[in-house]
Amino acid sequence: MSGRNRQLQRGTVLAATIALAMVWTLAVTAAEPAQQPSTQQHGPVASVGAADLATLVKRCGGAEPLEGSLELVRKLACSRRHSGAGEILAFEENRQFIYALADMSRGPVAEDGSRPQQGVRRIRRIVLLKPSTLVIEDMIHLLSPVWPIRWMLRSSAEPKVEQGRFRVSEADTAIRGETVLPADVTLKQTTRPARDDRPAGFRVEVTPKLASNEVRFLHVFHLGGTAGQDGVKVAEGDQQVALTIGTKEKVFRLTLPAEPTAAAKIEITAADGTALVPNRLLPSGVMPHGPKGAALMERWDASYRRAQLPGWDVGRPCTHLVKAVDDKTFKPGRAIVLGCGSGTNAIYLAGKGFEVTGVDVSPSALAIAAEKAREAKVEVEWVLADAVALPELRPYDLIFDRGCYHHICQYNSPGYVETLRRLSRVGARSLILAGSPADGSGGGPPRIPEETIRKDFSTLFDFEWLRNVHFDTRNPDAKGPSAWSIHLRRKEK
Repeated sequence: MSGRNRQLQRGTVLAATIALAMVWTLAVTAAEPAQQPSTQQHGPVASVGAADLATLVKRCGGAEPLEGSLELVRKLACSRRHSGAGEILAFEENRQFIYALADMSRGPVAEDGSRPQQGVRRIRRIVLLKPSTLVIEDMIHLLSPVWPIRWMLRSSAEPKVEQGRFRVSEADTAIRGETVLPADVTLKQTTRPARDDRPAGFRVEVTPKLASNEVRFLHVFHLGGTAGQDGVKVAEGDQQVALTIGTKEKVFRLTLPAEPTAAAKIEITAADGTALVPNRLLPSGVMPHGPKGAALMERWDASYRRAQLPGWDVGRPCTHLVKAVDDKTFKPGRAIVLGCGSGTNAIYLAGKGFEVTGVDVSPSALAIAAEKAREAKVEVEWVLADAVALPELRPYDLIFDRGCYHHICQYNSPGYVETLRRLSRVGARSLILAGSPADGSGGGPPRIPEETIRKDFSTLFDFEWLRNVHFDTRNPDAKGPSAWSIHLRRKEK
C-alpha cells in the first residue's frame, strides 16, 4: 500500500486537481476568503443534507447495480448551489458498496487538467457501505490565511446533539451520525433562516477547536437500524486512517490515506467472519458501472478468483518485451503496463531497473500482483482503473500492453489513443501486443486488421515496426495465436 500511495502522490501532484468524492447530496458552499480575515467572517463550509442521505440510501443501497448511478451521484452528491457540479474522478459500483471521489474545488477545468487557484481546495470521498451505512470524508485546504473551517449537516427536522454524535429523523428515516475526525471539535445545533430559494431548517455544526488552514472531516452515518454492538473504531497513523465499522450483519474495514488522491482500501466480512470483499484497492479512476459495466467488471475479476489463472496469464514475461529490453531498444525509465493482470510483466520491468506502474480493472488480479511483487522484492505502483479512464499520471517513457488494446478498440479506439497521448511524452515508446488475423483462426483473442491499427495510431505516433508474431503460451515451446507486435514512438508536436 505504501508504494501505491507514493505513486499516486507523484502522479497527481502535477494534476492540480485534487479529488474526492461520492457525496450524494453534498452541497459545498464557501465564502471567499479575503486577504485579512475578520472575526465576523466565516471560512469554507462542507455540508451534507440529511434528506439527501436518506434518498441516497433508498436509491442506491440495494445489491444490484443501478442504471444511471454515476449521473445520480453527480447530481445529488457533487453539486454546489453557486458553482455547479464537482468533477467525479473515481467511481465504482459493487454489490457490497459504492465509492466515489470528486474534486469539489472552485473554478473550471482547463484543457491541461488544471484549475485556477481560488484560495480553497476541497476534497470529498464517500463510501456507501450497503445497505445503509455511509462514510463521508471532506478535506479542505486553504491557500490563503487561516479561517474558521466548519462542517454541517442540514435538516428540516430538529436534530439532537450529544457527545460527538447527532441524530435526526428525515424523510421517514432515522439518521445517526458520528464525528470521527477531527478528534477535538465543538458540536452545536443551530437554526437556518428561510430564504427565497429554501425554507427554514436546522443544522448540526462541527467546528475544530484548533484553527488550521487544513482540516480533514470524517463522519460515519447509520441510516435506520444498521448500527451494531462494535460501532466505529478508528486508528490514526502518520500516513493513513484505519476505520472499522461494525453493524449487525457486516464488518467494514477502510484504509483512508492522508494523501487524498492516493487510493483507499476496503475489506468487508459478514458477521460470522465470511469474506464478502477481500482486502483490496478502491479505484483511482471511473470504472465501468451500471448493470452492463458491473457485469463486465465481474467477468474480468472472476477470471482471477479461480484456482488457475486465465489462459492469457502465462506466468512468464512477454518474449517480445524481454527481447526489446535485452537489446536496449527499451532502456530503464518510467514504464506503465496497461492491463497488467497478475503483474508478471510489470514485475519483470521493475527488476530491470524501470520505475513501474501496473494498471488493471481487476482488484483480484492486483492483489495477486502485489503479493508477487513483495516476494520478488521489487516496487511496483498498482492502480485499479479502466485504461480509458485513468487518473492524472506523469508521462512515461515506455507503455506496454499485452492484450488490452485489442479489446478496447472494438468499442473505444479514440479513448485508447487518448490514453496513450496522455501517458506519453515526445519520443516515448509504446509496445502493444494485439490479436492478428494472420493465421486465419476465428478463436482466441480479438483479431485486429492492419488498416485499423494504422488508422488509430498514425496521427500521433510513428511506427518503429508492425510485425506478425505469436502470443506466448504456458508451454515455452508452443506458439500461441497470431499477434501484432506494434512498436510506436510519439511524434514531435
